[in-house]
Amino acid sequence: MSSTAIAAWIGVAGFVVSLVNVLWILSKEMRTRKSIRAMVCTEIEDNLSRLRDFRVAVNQVSRFSNGHPMSVVQKNDELRLKALPTFHHSVWRSLTASIPTALTPAEIRGVHRFQVQLDELAVVKERLDLPPSQRADAIEEAITRLIENGNPLKVPAKAGAQP
Repeated sequence: MSSTAIAAWIGVAGFVVSLVNVLWILSKEMRTRKSIRAMVCTEIEDNLSRLRDFRVAVNQVSRFSNGHPMSVVQKNDELRLKALPTFHHSVWRSLTASIPTALTPAEIRGVHRFQVQLDELAVVKERLDLPPSQRADAIEEAITRLIENGNPLKVPAKAGAQP
């Protein structure tokens, strides 16, 4: 075999190795992005689950029948006095440098808004300058908004799609 043919084979082999290397790097980056998304999404779902459990516990406290004025008072007291669950922000905060590689700008804004609303809920819960019923209403409104808005990383189900 001539030296030109050997050089050609070495060039082809080098190209194949380089191509495999590039594909491996791209594959690793995609796996990393998916992992970051999964971690942030899981943290959000965990916080939403804690909020739902809190709301269920508050709604179950009333010993009076629905519509009774005291049932509203009990619920408001429970909203104001029951400790909020501990919310987790550690994944979101620890991955700050990596998040732009895994989320779109709109997703970053949505997750940030979710995290800020959790913090605002904790602030509203501690506001003693509001009358008790207004504070309870503000707490309930904040919880409802967070739960209804849901996870900003979850793609909404298409109309008519099967679960």
